[in-house]
Amino acid sequence: MSASYATVIVNPIAGGRTARREWPKIYAQLRKVGLSFEFEFTQRAGHAIEIATRAISRGRQFLVAVGEMGL
Repeated sequence: MSASYATVIVNPIAGGRTARREWPKIYAQLRKVGLSFEFEFTQRAGHAIEIATRAISRGRQFLVAVGEMGL
């Protein structure tokens, strides 16, 4: 698989669950623009970090976050 293949991390409870409801539209738009990607929904606090770490260890150069990201 190409290194330019992206990992999309989706926080399904972000924005009062708006991210979950809007995911089908976002998914379709990402495909429409030609992005090759895999996606995973977060399941708990800190899970996005685990997903990102795993993606990077697999050679992914691109991460896409869907939902609110706290700093």
